[in-house]
Amino acid sequence: MIDHAELISEYLDDRITAARFDDLQTVLRSDPALRRQLLDRAVIDQHLREPISLTTGSESDDSAWWNGYNEVDSQSPAHHSWRWQPVAAMAALICLVGLIGLITTTTNSPQQPAPAAVQGPSAVALLTNSHGAVFADDSQPTSLGGRLSAGPIRLVSGTAQVMFDSTAVVDLVGPCEFEIVGPNRGQLRHGEVRAFVPTAASGFTLATPHGSIVDLGTAFEVTVDPPNDTIVRVIEGRVAVLDINGLNRNFLAGDEVSLNDQGIASVRQNLLIVDVESNSGHEYTIEHHALNEDAPAHSDRNYQWNGLDDSGMPAALHGADYVRTAMSDKNKYDLHVTVTLSRPARLYVFLSDRCPVPTWVTEQGFVDTGWKIGLDAAAGGKPLAIGPGQSIDVPYTIWAMNVPEAGRVTFGPVQAEPNPQAGTYGIAATPLPENDETTGLSKPALQPQ
Repeated sequence: MIDHAELISEYLDDRITAARFDDLQTVLRSDPALRRQLLDRAVIDQHLREPISLTTGSESDDSAWWNGYNEVDSQSPAHHSWRWQPVAAMAALICLVGLIGLITTTTNSPQQPAPAAVQGPSAVALLTNSHGAVFADDSQPTSLGGRLSAGPIRLVSGTAQVMFDSTAVVDLVGPCEFEIVGPNRGQLRHGEVRAFVPTAASGFTLATPHGSIVDLGTAFEVTVDPPNDTIVRVIEGRVAVLDINGLNRNFLAGDEVSLNDQGIASVRQNLLIVDVESNSGHEYTIEHHALNEDAPAHSDRNYQWNGLDDSGMPAALHGADYVRTAMSDKNKYDLHVTVTLSRPARLYVFLSDRCPVPTWVTEQGFVDTGWKIGLDAAAGGKPLAIGPGQSIDVPYTIWAMNVPEAGRVTFGPVQAEPNPQAGTYGIAATPLPENDETTGLSKPALQPQ
């Protein structure tokens, strides 16, 4: 029996799978009370997700980190990371199963006529969310729930989300020039989008100047720079890529494809960390197969990871995928960072020895490996050193957890209470050995060969 409350929670928490999304659509079609419950919970969820404030810092502020004094951080505007916005998608979901009228008639005024679900015969999608969106023109409705017909959407800045009548969801990041072509087809002329395609919308097609992507029930992101190339990154599942010469190839989660006006220019496969999101206003970036001595540690600081001594960093980490986190988030007490893994992995988090281990670390299942890694932060104005064991300012302990299947893992805040010496953690991942696909992890299993 399907647990309806859990389905709704998965949906609003942005952790629902394509199969579970299909289950949700099915039960919504037959249960008016559940539709009402979903609507009510989504409205509450939207209010709870509204950002209040974010703390930030700069590299010049970090003297307090070294000296142990309190920092005074400035405020920064909220930023919405990539995510399938649950409230907006909920509104579109209900509309798409033809139930807007039924929701309206559950109010205390049963004689009140239900509004038409579609404003015109050419409407094929909904504007399901926007944040700080500035549009180049008013050719399409820009209010939440506005029906969209075939035609261009020119997003100057901010983000906007479109749900096609097929249930495919596309997030646009400005500046972006996108066109709705049909109920299950779009075109990206310039900019960046992410698509999430449940089973019901399998076959959703996104055209670009350098080829087309046919979704086979998955999530993917595309960046188009018309004079140069189109980059396709498969986050989950599988896509078919048709290049400008008519060559059709399938790609899986963890694959990255570059297209240009000559065809498929390059393919990178088996990428392990395929996505990173945060509820912060700061950048988090993925570096593939790149964790080695002197690897850049953070997106907003010129710091480096190095081995703690001349022996170097643990051999198991060499060439790992890793995330350049934001040091400015060290004082963000509600921080959440989510990484998406394309396949089973051993996931690592590097924790500063200068502050207590957050409770979520052991609750998630991470164990202390006993390994160390060092951060060269050019403290006191000295230049960054080259090689292991040189100019290490802060030691970090490496914790690890086995993740036995592809999916998402969320990391919590650096600290729960003020600590002037705190530092944002590092994140890395390596493929999980084929003979060790359990979530349990012990120190002997981690010892280098």
